[in-house]
Amino acid sequence: MGKQTGIIKFTGKLGPLIGYYSGGEYLVRSVPERVRQSPSTRLAAQHFGKASALACTMRTALRPLLHIPPDNNIVNALNKKMHTILRADDLHRHKRFIPRHFQQLRGFTFTPRGSLMRSLPCDPVVSRHFDGSIHVHIPAMKAPGSHPSGTHVLVQAIALWTNGTSSSAASSEPMLLEASQPSEAFTLKIEAGGEGVCCVILEAIACQTFNGKPLLMRHQRHIACEVIAVLPPQRTRETFTAVYPEGDEALRKVGIVEYIPPKRE
Repeated sequence: MGKQTGIIKFTGKLGPLIGYYSGGEYLVRSVPERVRQSPSTRLAAQHFGKASALACTMRTALRPLLHIPPDNNIVNALNKKMHTILRADDLHRHKRFIPRHFQQLRGFTFTPRGSLMRSLPCDPVVSRHFDGSIHVHIPAMKAPGSHPSGTHVLVQAIALWTNGTSSSAASSEPMLLEASQPSEAFTLKIEAGGEGVCCVILEAIACQTFNGKPLLMRHQRHIACEVIAVLPPQRTRETFTAVYPEGDEALRKVGIVEYIPPKRE
């Protein structure tokens, strides 16, 4: 391993050399003459490649809908999480994505330095209706959390569907809340979209008005984006049994086929 000292530095393979960036420095090493792999290491590499490929489709589907800045650390974190979900399959030698294991994605954050509870101090409630639409109910709040100089908070819900090989996503209409005023309860609706497991993501970003228009602030502590619920593939209306919390008559209304209570610490 050596350091790159030239004016032009590179990453990746270049002839017999491999350049890479680590610890704030550009380093270089030689390409190994021979790589020995056992059947088990070869299979493990295939599993990681399969998990990374699905994570890539998920990021690609989300990219045009998210307002958060790109972060390379999230790429690695999502790849690792999907690899863990794939390895949870203990029935097949060639691992498969099992829908129930996607529950491990609940609580996954795309903004490690920002907290959803800080930006949106409430317990969202997620429900899915017979038509496939997803509703995220945001209860009333005294005041949304925001940056000290922020005037508003942008709130948006996103549904990410994945069937183990491909992914698609759709978002609700964004809601702009005044940071210094109490907020009434409201619901974000996402129209029915793809098929497969559905990850419901809630995004809350501090904004500042400029010439009467809200501009997104890039302060990392006040940008939050987190998976708040994971819904299994939707079954047909004839075979689905509605599930409701006991005693909660307010949610026993026609149309709701699935209910996820708010996450309480």
